[in-house]
Amino acid sequence: MPKVPNYKQLHSVLTSLGFKIIRQKGSHVQYFNGSICITIPKHSNREVSIGVFLEVLKKLNINKDQFWKI
Repeated sequence: MPKVPNYKQLHSVLTSLGFKIIRQKGSHVQYFNGSICITIPKHSNREVSIGVFLEVLKKLNINKDQFWKI
């Protein structure tokens, strides 16, 4: 299991949790599920930074283990 996900893995988890892409500008994509807005960089093969990953976990109110089980 990687330490942090890449964009494709993060996209899969967010869409499975009901998030939809509402906007993309340049290499950043915004997801929204009705109450939470999450912006992540779109670099397919590169891992997102640990700071971005931790911010996503904080907004989703889950820990790393829960994220990898989704």
